[in-house]
Amino acid sequence: MKKDGFDETVEPLLAERINYSVTNGVPFFVDSFKFLSRNPKLLLSVIEELLAKGTTFATCNYYLTNGHVERRKNVIKAAHNEKEFRKHLLSFRGKAEESPFKLNGCRSAPRVCRLKFFC
Repeated sequence: MKKDGFDETVEPLLAERINYSVTNGVPFFVDSFKFLSRNPKLLLSVIEELLAKGTTFATCNYYLTNGHVERRKNVIKAAHNEKEFRKHLLSFRGKAEESPFKLNGCRSAPRVCRLKFFC
């Protein structure tokens, strides 16, 4: 049975990616909030779990840590396909000074745990 975007079940792949980020200390990354879940309750519970464990949650437009939130200066539209997703990822390349985020003087982009675009 195919599940809809409002299902509150944490899928095994999502649970694996959350665990990987927490265990390895790498930020959890998805293109946009909707790519994690369209269910606000599930979305917020995942973000809360990650932040409570000291793990960063990042999208192409937002960077969240426990006690700190940053938003991209020029917000970009959520990707609709893999090509658009890859284009968004390219926007993170370059020098820290050119970054769409000002991450408290970070010199290099953090490694991220990417949720697979298509499962």
